Amino acid sequence: MMFINHRILEAAEDLRYLLNRKYNRDQALNFVGDRYKLNREERFVLYRAIYSQTEAKERKEKAIKIRELGDKTLTIDGYNVIIVLETMLDGKNLIDSDDAFVRDISGVFGKHKITKTTHQAIDLIMQTLKQKPPKKTLIFFDSPVSKSGELSAITRKKMEQYGINGTAQVAKQADNAVLRKGQVAATSDSVILQKAKKTFDLAGYIVRKKNYKHLYPIRKT
Repeated sequence: MMFINHRILEAAEDLRYLLNRKYNRDQALNFVGDRYKLNREERFVLYRAIYSQTEAKERKEKAIKIRELGDKTLTIDGYNVIIVLETMLDGKNLIDSDDAFVRDISGVFGKHKITKTTHQAIDLIMQTLKQKPPKKTLIFFDSPVSKSGELSAITRKKMEQYGINGTAQVAKQADNAVLRKGQVAATSDSVILQKAKKTFDLAGYIVRKKNYKHLYPIRKT
């Protein structure tokens, strides 16, 4: 299993240095990865977790608390949130990133399969939303991903069972739907986080509430 060692932390410091000076992200990652002889998984950790000081600060300022959701429409990036929670339920590693969002390093998006763990992950989402319900919840799944229609149907049924106001549906581009349809975006996807006005790390909130032991900090506190 992957873990955050001294070599990765040193590489992370170098990557932050370059990003803070506006170096191209891919080029900076390749340079640092080669210097520290990082393998593919280690490079993926840095790619997912390390951001410039400015970018991380901007994202933290957009993030709201769960208690602030009551009068807002929450849009959820379905696969993104579910995959992080499945990773936790499977006992695999998660990363506490520079921008304070929790991310997986599984790389399974696009190849996602519906399992018993998927149902458990959806239950965790519903239990959390029931405790602190938003005004409305819209959950979007990328239609190009296999079984996305089935997963959205399962999620809609769960929402009905838990009394969550809203719906789940497929979208050709879920990221655009998440950005356009609500006031707060629940995701750890960097593209959405950069464009959204307000965000909530739903998966990260659940992971932290569980005191998950395989959440590895790589960010500066």
